[in-house]
Amino acid sequence: PLHNTASADKDLRKYILSEEEWNCILEVHEILQCFKKSTNFSTGQQYPTLSYSVPIYNYLLDKLEDEYEKKESEKGEENEVVVALNESIEKIKQYYAFTVMDPRLKLQYYRDNKWEESFIQEAKKQVVELWKSTYKVNSADNEESHDDDDEIFGHIFKKRKLNNDELSIYLDEKIIPGKTDILAWWKAHEVEYPNLSKMARDYLSIPATSAPVERIFSGGTDLVVQKRCSLKDESIQKVMCLKGWWKSGFGGITIVND
Repeated sequence: PLHNTASADKDLRKYILSEEEWNCILEVHEILQCFKKSTNFSTGQQYPTLSYSVPIYNYLLDKLEDEYEKKESEKGEENEVVVALNESIEKIKQYYAFTVMDPRLKLQYYRDNKWEESFIQEAKKQVVELWKSTYKVNSADNEESHDDDDEIFGHIFKKRKLNNDELSIYLDEKIIPGKTDILAWWKAHEVEYPNLSKMARDYLSIPATSAPVERIFSGGTDLVVQKRCSLKDESIQKVMCLKGWWKSGFGGITIVND
């Protein structure tokens, strides 16, 4: 029908797609189905964090690699679709390093999904470098800051010395159950990992998608009605955030003005 419509109009004839172009569109459409499924899954969750998206990235990577191998054998590595697939694969790989900071996944996730050991070590290397350059406190500072508490902490954590590397200790621990609230877990273990917990909080709190935030603020038209049209933007933001937190089950939240 679309082809017939374009053929009947002289101004549209130049836009008629060739059979090769239609085949390319069908190929791209097929490839994009995995992205559609992943997007629907992510936006259907309430507050998915970046680490939560790792299984989704792994799913996408598997799909893209399968398509890449198939298209490369059919069309050659210079084909535009093949080039785009390869670029997508490399881009997705960049998101994997901080999976290590999710206590439900760590490096075990990669091993369970049969990743090459070279990539696992590269992911670990990136996390170690960031840890050492930004978050790790050197031994001298650590000992000085905890002198008064050494005896108590030594009793609580017996075999663990405070000047041990927090990241190494963390990676040696077993992974935790999949349904655990990871931010709550890090909060509960911030005494055990005082500096590593800061790193985890910085990265694990990053949302995987802006959909939850957009859903909250899309309700702004219900708040800013004619009788409340003079509300300041700061007040609107606070009210919308409170509404979102309340719907998420957070209680006892108060806003204190400076």
